[in-house]
Amino acid sequence: MEKIDTKETRVVVKSNKLIEASYKLNLLEARVILLLTSMINRNDEEFTLIRIRVKDFVEFVGVNDKDTYKRVQRITDSLGDKSLIVKGVNPETKEVTRLKLQWLASAEYFEGSGYVELEFSQKLKPFLLQLKDRFTKYQLEYALKLKKSYSIRIYELLKQWEKLKSRTVEIEELRDNLGLENGTYQQYGHLKDRVLKPAQQEISKKTDISFNFTEIKKHRKVVMIRFEIITKDINKLELMEPPKVEKIQNAGLYQRLVDYFCVNPKDALKVLKKYPESRILDNLAYVEHYYNKGGVENLGPYTLKAIKENYQLHLSLFDKKKEESQRQKKQKENEQQQLRELEFAYGKYKRDKIEQCKQMLSEDELTNLEKECRKEIEAEKGKKRIGLDMFVRLRMESCLAKKAGVLNFEQWKAEKK
Repeated sequence: MEKIDTKETRVVVKSNKLIEASYKLNLLEARVILLLTSMINRNDEEFTLIRIRVKDFVEFVGVNDKDTYKRVQRITDSLGDKSLIVKGVNPETKEVTRLKLQWLASAEYFEGSGYVELEFSQKLKPFLLQLKDRFTKYQLEYALKLKKSYSIRIYELLKQWEKLKSRTVEIEELRDNLGLENGTYQQYGHLKDRVLKPAQQEISKKTDISFNFTEIKKHRKVVMIRFEIITKDINKLELMEPPKVEKIQNAGLYQRLVDYFCVNPKDALKVLKKYPESRILDNLAYVEHYYNKGGVENLGPYTLKAIKENYQLHLSLFDKKKEESQRQKKQKENEQQQLRELEFAYGKYKRDKIEQCKQMLSEDELTNLEKECRKEIEAEKGKKRIGLDMFVRLRMESCLAKKAGVLNFEQWKAEKK
């Protein structure tokens, strides 16, 4: 658990793929996602559970209802059902991919304690964590000043293109980015009057950029829009006071204490802060052992006392050996899972490097390389070998990887450490 740095909370960093994703959120939902995004560090490897006091939450997000607590509960509940679609291209087959995923892995509202706990879906890790390039960064406060959800989405897109100064977008692509369903502002005039012009006025008035747009027509029909992005000369931003939040580093163990052992959330945080993980796990095993035998009545208080007084010291030798065996098994499973994740990350690194190398080569160079690889494979395996094209493609990838200076798995792993 750690306090969030004030400056860190004011910056939103997203991969460009996430900026261009297709989704639709209402204004308050969009602000919650912005707030959560600003609380993570793009260099982290895992998401952490984030706790926010409802009082701070409503002030920052802008909930003005009389019954704010129920409104916050409705917002977090609705976000749990909201999804987004990220489009990409398979580097091997060149096929367009369409990934649908949820925003949140969990959203828990503690009515009596007056706070909410939120956690991003693990599927969002490639788009929010370990970002080294192809990302967009902007000040949270500018986006939060916008009063329309479409304005926030257009502002993000313009920030992505800001250095280019201009960008031409097809109308249908823009509609897809904004998550406009079929039939919503289908006529360009409606899109212009109800989305583009209000966003233009609001973004130009309240943020660090402004924009103009030009309509491009085909047979009298507007098919594309050319945005011209203007960066304002603003020396000082009037900052909002961010809410006080906590990151719960060991979210899994925290959730286990609260959900399975009925420990009060505040007490669970104190336990995580005071005692080492090994001691907590040992005593949870002890409590579970006697709970299953019917020897525990008040599970929450008993669990707390067991951890504080270290009841696990009273376990029989047989129990200790059994738990040690289970712990070793779990550790092995974790190591195997970590290896699989590393191998997956290495595969992505290798594919990205190969793709970058391809983009640097001309069509003629790529064609010549394919011919050379085919000639080598035919010499090795024969012209009539089944699956010849696959061998040629693998040989090409190997050549491109060498040209791109791709490290082998062990070298890459050592460098990553």
